[in-house]
Amino acid sequence: MKNLMLTTASIFALSFAAASAMTLTDLDTNADGSADIGEVRAVAPTLTQEEFNTIDADASNGWDDNEIGLASDMLLKHLPKSSGPAVKLELATLDTNGDGSADIGEVRAVSPTVTQEEFNMIDADASAGWDDNEIGNASDLLLAKGYVPSETGMITLDTLDSNGDGSADLQEVRNVAPTVTQDEFNQVDADASAGWDDNEMNAQAQMLLARK
Repeated sequence: MKNLMLTTASIFALSFAAASAMTLTDLDTNADGSADIGEVRAVAPTLTQEEFNTIDADASNGWDDNEIGLASDMLLKHLPKSSGPAVKLELATLDTNGDGSADIGEVRAVSPTVTQEEFNMIDADASAGWDDNEIGNASDLLLAKGYVPSETGMITLDTLDSNGDGSADLQEVRNVAPTVTQDEFNQVDADASAGWDDNEMNAQAQMLLARK
């Protein structure tokens, strides 16, 4: 299962990179110097005419080199989905303060390289937080950014706390996720107690534990 999830993440990462690096040559199959909506839809099948027109600033009915450079976020939304196993991201995984949405800080705790622009692309209602309706669109982005969910869901403190003292020290964490560094451990250990407690088993901890 883990290997399948990693494969899915890799596929989405490649798709994300492909959208970001798309050039006119990639789209302009008839080599006429621009990419019309048919040529763009060959890559991004669900792109609408309205979205195409938004990028087509000179209303030429074709994207030129300058316009394609502005289209990466739009293309990313419309790339065909992988046929690999679906990964459902739950809001609770990100919403560590329990306020019903995930702000950019909570998202970056799981995936530190998410940009403000990428966050805003998912945040359709401009509320500065991803809600239940928006979280479904976030899985592809986070997978492309290297986030790998745990194959068994949220890992509990009981799973780590082998000596039963109510917290998980670095060695107990490393028994599950051997690559966790001291600095990473300390970032989760907010109270500097040298052990993760129930309150610290948050999204950042889950990300580290999922990384084998």
